[in-house]
Amino acid sequence: MDLLKLLIKDKETTFFAKVTGDSLIGIGVYNEDILIVQKGLFPRENDIVVVFYQGEFYVKRYKPKYKENSLRLEKIKLKSENPNYSDMDISEDTDFELWGVSTWNLHKLRK
Repeated sequence: MDLLKLLIKDKETTFFAKVTGDSLIGIGVYNEDILIVQKGLFPRENDIVVVFYQGEFYVKRYKPKYKENSLRLEKIKLKSENPNYSDMDISEDTDFELWGVSTWNLHKLRK
C-alpha cells in the first residue's frame, strides 16, 4: 500500500499541520496529532479546517450559517469540540483566512 497515494491527492496544495492544544478532543483530534490539510478545497459543514484568525492559527470544526431561504452565507461558526473553549463567530469584517481543509488525522497510538 502506498500511503502517499492514499493520503495526498495533490502534492502542490497539501501540507501537514501539527495540532497544539485540546480544543477538538471531543472528536478524537488530540495534542500533537498530525493533520493532512489540503488548500483550495471548499469547506463543507462539519469539516475540520485550519484558519488564520485575528493573527493566530486555529484548527476548528466548520459550521456555516446561511441566510434564510438562501444559499448566501450569513456567517461562519468555528466550533470547538471541548467545553473548555468558546466557539468563534466569523463575519464579513473579521480578520480571518481559511488555510485549508483537513482530510486526514494521523494519531499516534503507541508512545
